[in-house]
Amino acid sequence: MHERTYRNSLFTAMAVVMFVGWPVVLVAIASGARTPGGRAVAVAVAVVGAAVYARAAMMRIVTDDEYVTVYRMFSTVRIPWADVVGVTATYVGVTFLRTDGRPVVQHAISRSRRSVSTSQPGFADRVADDIEAEARARSA
Repeated sequence: MHERTYRNSLFTAMAVVMFVGWPVVLVAIASGARTPGGRAVAVAVAVVGAAVYARAAMMRIVTDDEYVTVYRMFSTVRIPWADVVGVTATYVGVTFLRTDGRPVVQHAISRSRRSVSTSQPGFADRVADDIEAEARARSA
């Protein structure tokens, strides 16, 4: 099996826009600050915000021959295929159920309000179904 990447392209695009926009807005605020301390705080918030949005843009799920790798906001979790018991898509995100009972959730790929209210499968459902089918095929 070749490596496959699943990501929410709209979420990624919004994170990239915010990565650029957030510092611009805060630097504009900092330029109007009356004290050096106010400017320093605005610049520090801009730097932290840019780092958070850069990491958010990298959130995804990658599958390869050995692992499902879930890149989350503050951590990366590698799950061996043998440990994947099930995969579900909810409004919270794509959830990986593992043999040890500890779920792993990727929040960037979740069911939309439209797919929840209309009961129609969306992108998150397709991701969960694809990965769960792959896990079942590997365990057979």
